Amino acid sequence: MNNYNTIKFPKSSFIYEEGNFPKDSFYIITKGKAKCYAINSNNYNKEYNVGHIIGLVNLAASEPYSVTMEATEDVEVLELTLSDISNITNNDLIKTIYNYLNTTLETWLSRYYIILVKNKVDLYYKENIFTMAEIYLKNDFPDIAHKLYENYIETLEDKNDIEYAKKELLKLPPANNPSTFTSNILLYKKGSCLYTEFKPSNHLYIILSGRIGIYNVINGKLLLKDIYKKNYVLDGYEPKLEYKPLLTSAVALETSYIKVVTKEEFIEMIIKDKHLRSYHIKMMSIKVINILSKIKALEETNTLSKLFIIISALLKTETLFEEINTTVLNYTIYDIENSIKLDINDILNNLKKIKSLEIINDKYIRITNINDFFKEYHEYQKNTY
Repeated sequence: MNNYNTIKFPKSSFIYEEGNFPKDSFYIITKGKAKCYAINSNNYNKEYNVGHIIGLVNLAASEPYSVTMEATEDVEVLELTLSDISNITNNDLIKTIYNYLNTTLETWLSRYYIILVKNKVDLYYKENIFTMAEIYLKNDFPDIAHKLYENYIETLEDKNDIEYAKKELLKLPPANNPSTFTSNILLYKKGSCLYTEFKPSNHLYIILSGRIGIYNVINGKLLLKDIYKKNYVLDGYEPKLEYKPLLTSAVALETSYIKVVTKEEFIEMIIKDKHLRSYHIKMMSIKVINILSKIKALEETNTLSKLFIIISALLKTETLFEEINTTVLNYTIYDIENSIKLDINDILNNLKKIKSLEIINDKYIRITNINDFFKEYHEYQKNTY
């Protein structure tokens, strides 16, 4: 790493400031400490030490900085660009960046759930297995319920509950298990469960085709975390942090071909394939920006602002690997209600104020022109803030 430029920041100086766009670089701290914070929120406060990477997510996602990064001591950093990442030959640095992106996503997801969850006890304890299964059944996901019961029976925890789970299992359709296409590529039919929030799979899933929905049960309701399409990578590993809402269930929303690999195999893939490495960094960065946007939407008091923020984030996820200028959002109005705590009527009334979209059957949101939506959002920001 000696070939990279070294920059010094004196104590109390800004490494970068909230609202500014990255100039082309991100940094690895080699000396000193820094802290990040946002002007109008305490949810973004975090400290960074030697070895930490800063500024990569916003650079890769082409997004303005969500926080200000300030040197709390005299700081020295290595300056890298995105093109440097493509040309890295140091395998340890590639692994460091991979781990940084996963840790960053998990950290901000935790912050989001801390704000979202009504009963803070639920941060540390999952809903009763039978309650979760019932919620998935009500939402037409019988295979997730099936897998939840199977996962619970395997624990051998409580004889009476296990007998009850076996009886409930008999009421459900047979398991919708995937079929093998090649040695590590599986075909999941619509409705087939990849893994549940009760039992992580300890695999990564590369979507080759189709759509996969990521869900969990929060506040007694089904929360849609995200819907991912071709080229996205899903992480079925158990989270490092202990917040239970970080555990999710994954289900095929249409017939999907999925490449299943271990974390070690995937790291080898991004070491060997610099194009995949660049794709992965951008994908993970968009995931982080999506979560930061949800936190911002939860903090925002104005409903129309909340909707602009959340829809903007959803569009960035949907258009990452696909050049489109019109779409029906994967999120329904009810998904938005659960993800940023809004009233349905309030959502409907305010969506009607956005000219570049239309509401279908009081449930779905169609963006008639994505470019026009972002122009409209930009004008709204200029006139509001």
